[in-house]
Amino acid sequence: MRQLVPMVVAIFLLSAALSGCSGRDGNQDLYIFEELETASALEAPSRRVERLKIFAVNNQEHPARSIAYSRIFETMVVDMNDSDSALTWFDQVMEKEKEPFIRGDLLYRKFAFLWEKDRESAIKLAGQILGGEESDYRLHLYLCYYLMSEESSDQLTESLFEKLQGLTSNDYKLKHARSVYGEFLFDRNRDDEGAAVLAEAGDYPFANDKLASYLWEKDMREKAVESYLLFVAGAPGAGEHVNIDSLYSIVYPDRKDLDDRILAVRIIDEGVLPDMDFSDLNGRTHRLSEYRENILIISAWSPT
Repeated sequence: MRQLVPMVVAIFLLSAALSGCSGRDGNQDLYIFEELETASALEAPSRRVERLKIFAVNNQEHPARSIAYSRIFETMVVDMNDSDSALTWFDQVMEKEKEPFIRGDLLYRKFAFLWEKDRESAIKLAGQILGGEESDYRLHLYLCYYLMSEESSDQLTESLFEKLQGLTSNDYKLKHARSVYGEFLFDRNRDDEGAAVLAEAGDYPFANDKLASYLWEKDMREKAVESYLLFVAGAPGAGEHVNIDSLYSIVYPDRKDLDDRILAVRIIDEGVLPDMDFSDLNGRTHRLSEYRENILIISAWSPT
């Protein structure tokens, strides 16, 4: 099973949430994150928790409160060894917090903590989330990643996968969900079902890696190579991993267009991006429309 989505992905998603908030002052964001990092750097755990709580109260409308919540919970559990107080504080915050994105992040923290300390309680919490009204896609995806390793909770995991696919209309997220679900089915030796789900993931690269292996074993070699092509195009560096040159030559001995086909898949034009504000590393605010008709590369690697 693949590793859990790295924390940098969560940070990137928060960055995306910030950029989507119309009218937000990029320079003000930098000051807020500087305040957050100052509070987080305090050496004494009790002082750190106190300052982070003050930060969260003072920034109740800013998405960065999610990071403050996470650091409060981690400090109380790890540095202060006070999980009872951490869980009590968690319940108090959940009573007030209404933003699905942040509620999802909080519930994930609690679930991950319970997963290490009390597996049965963690699975029970996952069941409550499944039956509740939480709508955060990431939360349900993370639960699926964890529960995939627990064969005793397969029915719960499948139900979570079904709910997950109904939580988003975003095509990429839907393909990702189907890719992970297909992997789960393959892990349970339900290969035909898994292949059918992976086929619905379209051009999602990692779905095509698993699907191509299945198709090759079934002697459906042309379809297998087409899936491998999508995998290699979507995951640069994967060509050597699957030896795509040799496989392509076996299936299409007279064709010399592999590189051209990979490049054609990689070049995607989804139209004009919606206008938005963003800040550079020096705190200057830019507007996307200022760069129309120019080539612009944006690296969204951190909220700061």
